[in-house]
Amino acid sequence: MKVILITLLLFFSSHATIFAQPGLEGIVIETYYISDASDSGTPSFPLPPGAVTYRVYVDLAPNWGLQAVYGATNASTGQVDTLVIRSTQPFFNNEDKGAIFGYLIPTTSLDENSVLLDSWFSTGRAGNTSVGVLKPEDLNAGAPSFPNIDDLLQNNDPLAGFPISEADGIISGSTTAAWTLAGSISTALGIFDDINLLGSDFLVSDGALTNFTTPIQGPNATNKILIGQFTTAGEFSGQLNLQIRNSSTGIIQQWVAQSPEAGQFTSPQLSWNRDHPPVITITSPADNTRFLSGENVPVTTDATDLDSAIFKVDFFFNGLSFFTDQSAPFQASFIASGNGTITAVVTGDAGVQVSSDPIYIKVVPYQVQSVQQLCNLETACIPIEVIGLGISGINGFDMELTFDLDKIIPTGIIYNKGDLINQSYIQTDHTIDLLNQRMLISVFPQ
Repeated sequence: MKVILITLLLFFSSHATIFAQPGLEGIVIETYYISDASDSGTPSFPLPPGAVTYRVYVDLAPNWGLQAVYGATNASTGQVDTLVIRSTQPFFNNEDKGAIFGYLIPTTSLDENSVLLDSWFSTGRAGNTSVGVLKPEDLNAGAPSFPNIDDLLQNNDPLAGFPISEADGIISGSTTAAWTLAGSISTALGIFDDINLLGSDFLVSDGALTNFTTPIQGPNATNKILIGQFTTAGEFSGQLNLQIRNSSTGIIQQWVAQSPEAGQFTSPQLSWNRDHPPVITITSPADNTRFLSGENVPVTTDATDLDSAIFKVDFFFNGLSFFTDQSAPFQASFIASGNGTITAVVTGDAGVQVSSDPIYIKVVPYQVQSVQQLCNLETACIPIEVIGLGISGINGFDMELTFDLDKIIPTGIIYNKGDLINQSYIQTDHTIDLLNQRMLISVFPQ
């Protein structure tokens, strides 16, 4: 049975110091094993057809140790650094001896059925009394995983490098390091519980696996720390955010996969097989729509992410945020007060942000309420009613009338008479635009 041992609301050290010399040398994604028909056809906790087991290592410079693997949201800037472990198919969980953390699996059980390929996080350990290393660094051959007592895991696919029967990447180790859980990460870890194929997305934006007291180091001079093993038949992807500490100097560094803030570091290796960026389009209003001053402006969007989910959509008018929506259909509204540009910024659940094309709106103090055709078929008499909020001190009106060329061919205005808001107005100018089927009219007080 898989269990989570500790849940604490402890988060990052508040006195981190930044050091110019990078402590992170890279992230290593090892293809550990590729299953075959025998592994998926067995009645003893079978693997999904085509499943591949990956191991994720954090490669640190000498004297550096791992303090935290985390996801976080900056409350002041809104920057989201999401911790992601994802596949296009659910992760395999061994329902016999598997565990959420590799160090909770008895090393003596690794030679049973498919226990060796369970999905889990870890602190470098591949069992309760063993540690994980890259297969080329394994000096004790296939022990303790082989021979497999159920005659499984025998496939020697060359794409997986060393056969695990010859080098299983597990050596003896006495470390007792374990993760302390912070924030919401305990809930997210549930997809690696003792129910097989429970989920395919591990996403954390406000939680961490931490070990501040004794930063974790690798078992040999290469200082590579096994932080997780994941088995899936889908496309495996992810991104990591890390906090590391130099054991000699006490220097602390934070490494984020995207958009580092002041004092943080980044590396392209912190992301692998990164998901497609989200896409967003403002569907309403249309570009160059006119609104009456004081009128409500509804804004609707079409936001999608091909292989992920939408975390939020932020709405802006003239560069200033006026609303954030975290649930579909991602819409907002505001009161029109002046001309300007609307934009929407979508944030995917992996933290990738994309902005929509801008939509320009024009806000006018009045609008034409109604237009009707009177008189006769040869002469159109058009009464115009104007409405607006708080209209005063108007020196004149610019109006736009549209027409259908299939029904009318305007030749000009021959007479103008009016009382627009209790004044008499005369026509001063007009333009007929046959191409766009509109007439532009300017009137001023008599």
